[in-house]
Amino acid sequence: MSEPAGNTAGPSGDNNSPFDTIKDIQLRQEFVRLMQEAIHLEKVARNVESECQHVRRERNKVNKDLDARSELASQIDRNDKALKQYLDQHQQDAGQSQPLPERLEQAIPKHKQSISDLKQITTKHFSAINALNHNSKNLRDASDKLERDMNKLQQDTDQFFKRLRDECGMDLRMFDRIIGDEVRFIGERVENVVTMYWDAKNGKLPVEL
Repeated sequence: MSEPAGNTAGPSGDNNSPFDTIKDIQLRQEFVRLMQEAIHLEKVARNVESECQHVRRERNKVNKDLDARSELASQIDRNDKALKQYLDQHQQDAGQSQPLPERLEQAIPKHKQSISDLKQITTKHFSAINALNHNSKNLRDASDKLERDMNKLQQDTDQFFKRLRDECGMDLRMFDRIIGDEVRFIGERVENVVTMYWDAKNGKLPVEL
C-alpha cells in the first residue's frame, strides 16, 4: 500500500491536501470510503493469495499421495499374483495336506497387512481429496467475490472522478495520483491473484478445483 493512501483517509491540517479541497460533504465521505475499500481489498487479495498457495500445497500432496497409493496397489497386485503361483505350485508338488513352506507362511500375513495398509491409505487419500475440493470451492468463491468487488471499486472510482469534474469543476490530476494510482495498484494485485487461482484450477489435478 502506498504511503499517500494512509495519509488521505481523512481530514488533514494541511490546507493544500486533496481531501481538504473537496467541499461537498458527500464527496468527502465518498473519497474516504473509496480509500478504505481499496485498503480492504488489498488485504483480501493477500488472504486469497495465501489461500491459493495453501491449496496448491494441498494439491501437490494429494498428487504425491496418489502416486504412492498407485505404486502400493501395483506392488500388492504383483505380490498377489506371485503368491497364487507359489500356492498353486505347492499344491501340485506337495498336495493340500502338506504345510506351507516357511517363506510362504511369512509372506501371506505380510501380504494381508499390505492390503490393510492400502485400505487405510485410500481412506486418508479420499479424505484429503474431499478437503481439497472444499477448500478449492471456498477459494473459487473468494476469488470471484474479490474480482466483483474490484470491478465495483473501479466503477465507483470512475464515478467519483466524474462527479468531481462535472459537479465541482475540479482538477482530477492530484486525485488520480492518489486514489487513481491506488485503485490501479490494487486492481493489478487482484488480477494477479485471480490469474494465480485460474492457473491452479487449470493444472493437471486428480480432483476438480
